[in-house]
Amino acid sequence: MVDRSQSSCVLDELLVGVSARENLYDERGVLLVAEGVEITAALVDSLRRRGVKTLYREQGSSDHARGSSDQARGSSDQARGSSDKRQSIRQTPRAAEPTLSGLSPNYPLKKVERIRDQFAAGERAIAFLCQAINRSGPTDLRRTDACIDMYVNELVDDPDPVVANALAYEADLELARRCIQFSVLSMAMAQQMDLPVKQLQEIGSAAIVHDWSLFDLPADSRFPHQAMSNDARAEYRRHPDSTVEILNSIQGVSPELKQFVSQVHELLDGSGFPRGSKADQIHPLSRILCVADTYLTMTSPPKDYPRIIPCDAVAYLINGASEGKYSAKAVTGLLRAVTLYPIGSIVELSDTTKARVIRSNGTDYGYPIVESLVDTSRIINLKNADVFVTRPIPVPEYNEVRLPDTQKALNEALSSIWSR
Repeated sequence: MVDRSQSSCVLDELLVGVSARENLYDERGVLLVAEGVEITAALVDSLRRRGVKTLYREQGSSDHARGSSDQARGSSDQARGSSDKRQSIRQTPRAAEPTLSGLSPNYPLKKVERIRDQFAAGERAIAFLCQAINRSGPTDLRRTDACIDMYVNELVDDPDPVVANALAYEADLELARRCIQFSVLSMAMAQQMDLPVKQLQEIGSAAIVHDWSLFDLPADSRFPHQAMSNDARAEYRRHPDSTVEILNSIQGVSPELKQFVSQVHELLDGSGFPRGSKADQIHPLSRILCVADTYLTMTSPPKDYPRIIPCDAVAYLINGASEGKYSAKAVTGLLRAVTLYPIGSIVELSDTTKARVIRSNGTDYGYPIVESLVDTSRIINLKNADVFVTRPIPVPEYNEVRLPDTQKALNEALSSIWSR
């Protein structure tokens, strides 16, 4: 809840270089700036482009830092925030949190809370925009800029908790959350490929809007699955073009963004859809989007359908890159972002310890950093340890399954989902 009469600040009063000391919202209560996020010139410019002039706090929050006398206090709070960021959640454990949650107790508490707030705010913003399009036609795509900028800032600060939250399994996956998942994973991959921030923002924007036309479809037709009827599958395969039609009605959308959106499902060997484009016709950023989307399709299925265990999904993409379907650079970006045993995965070590993957480890894809499920204070960097991963552990609660061993059987198992 925001209090417009007493708890607001003017956009131009935000102090660049200082971390926000509280959540700041628009007049509808949509989160614009999360507590702890550094206020950058780019973030302020993004809010200004959206027409934001006033930001609101939750009722009861203290006044925002203003003027030179408060800047010192803001810097002091920023220092305390940095100290909080170094603290571990295990110092203040959450007993009610599920044991197999994708978010480790060893991630900084402040960051975890910010990320969760940002995901929830992003979902609300996407749902609101798509409802507005359905009700009254064109909207302003710049409304998503602040979300994109916040995710970029969090990825630059520390990508692993952001990726973990994006990949956390949800049995009742909503399309709005998928849009955010897709955006964050694509940007994380682009970051690991050392692409400039502008391209991270472009790829994040393309991913966040790619599925907007699916909001018009019945809930059971918004994600590809084995039981789809032929008509539903055909409608699904048209959704990239349908989303481009929506973007055509929105002023200021670049041709490049429309190209990225239209090519998400195109494969380098020409076996993708909707046009069967081949390698030289597919934009390099679209190739990143394709890999991210394929990974999410396998690991975030619709309700009541099996989830491919994450490491098998990565193996499928590695094999696809060797066959010339997927960009090898994009798959490498995925590996650097999530590791061979993706963040949040449950694995068994050679000493029989069951552990959860909590951090990537650069180019040492097969040797991530893990934490024991029994003792979350036991953190093991497998790169320097005398133990190693012996097998991934399917999680029954997540309805996880392994892919068949042979590539022929693997392709047959997936063909009913993609029909490519």
